[in-house]
Amino acid sequence: MQKHFEMKLLICILCSLAAAHLSLSCTTDDDILIDIIFVVDGSASIGRDHFDVVKAWLTNATTMMFNRFGRRAQFEVLEYSNKEAAIFGIPIAKSTKFEIPFRLGECDSIRCMTSRISHMEYLNGHTYKYYALRRVLEVEFPLSIHYPNSKKAIILFTDGEATDGVYLPRAYRKTVEENITNFAIGVGDFLEQELREFANGGSSNDRVFTRTDFESLSSVISELQTDLEREGFFCDECQSGTHTCSVHAACIDTVDSYQCECGQGYYGNGVICVEIDHCANNPCADFKHSRCIAEDNKPLCICVEGFRVERDSCVDINECEPGDNVCPLENSVCRNHEGSYECPCADGYELNEGECTKTFPLSDVIAVISFTLATLIVVALIIFVAVKRRRRSFSPRAASSDSGDSPEQVELYGNER
Repeated sequence: MQKHFEMKLLICILCSLAAAHLSLSCTTDDDILIDIIFVVDGSASIGRDHFDVVKAWLTNATTMMFNRFGRRAQFEVLEYSNKEAAIFGIPIAKSTKFEIPFRLGECDSIRCMTSRISHMEYLNGHTYKYYALRRVLEVEFPLSIHYPNSKKAIILFTDGEATDGVYLPRAYRKTVEENITNFAIGVGDFLEQELREFANGGSSNDRVFTRTDFESLSSVISELQTDLEREGFFCDECQSGTHTCSVHAACIDTVDSYQCECGQGYYGNGVICVEIDHCANNPCADFKHSRCIAEDNKPLCICVEGFRVERDSCVDINECEPGDNVCPLENSVCRNHEGSYECPCADGYELNEGECTKTFPLSDVIAVISFTLATLIVVALIIFVAVKRRRRSFSPRAASSDSGDSPEQVELYGNER
């Protein structure tokens, strides 16, 4: 028994995934085919006068839905009351206990549906809801030419407690397996728990509509259509990703299409969204040493680099404050400027290969040069004098002078001889 239940649960999950894939793959509403069956209570508690009200409501509901869905939707009305006796062994597919004015696909116009509903006979018997739901699930839906690819819905109408209500949870589980969306409408002396059990498994009031009297039935139609839209009977282009909205826009699904709305901070038609330039009008013009940025979709004035906020104005940051040590080079000094600073080498130093190296004062350089030039001049003079003297010592006149005799003296000496 447990294994059988787990298998059913697995089938249910797979069907749900397939339905999700179908809803995500649509491009337009025409991609979604629809089968809707109205399962209508025809028991004696309704009464003939109220049954005429029910038929008028069915006419309005099918007309409005046909106008909304178009020919992609097929409708069926099945009136239920009694059931075949088990002792006769008549299969549910052969049962004559139902009044079916038209089946799925038999009426493709409002006139056809309206005419056949008007001629629908009142059964005036018991309230076998589960028996009617079995007929819908086992016989009616599989007869559709759209089966099993259609989006299916059962709209159950009743005014009282089911004769076979104990089996309604079984019907709900079957609809989940078949990926059928259930709606339950109760009027008068209905049992709300039965309605909830069929519509959503008893967990909430989702897709449950209740009215105290038959005259207020008309207001249910618009609520039904809203829920059908919510349950995916129209293509959700936003969910499927087939919309053309900008990445900066929100996609909003509508009944017939979708809308694109640019997000906060952007403007445009939703297909094209342009970012709002909050700084276009120069809102920071009167705020000296500032620039404009957008924050939280509004302009904000912030101080430019080198300035900080002080009393609603931007003042210069003195990067050369003592102890800040913003200059990385040794023997460099910090000099502040408005909005910036610099780190030149200190006096007596110069930048050389990324370091501040010591330099010589100009006066010292001049002194060294002068001393060097003077030394060179003195050396040159000494050499010049030495050379001059050397030349004089080797000349002929100098040699004769050195002997000690003048020419006259030589001649005198010769005569004596």
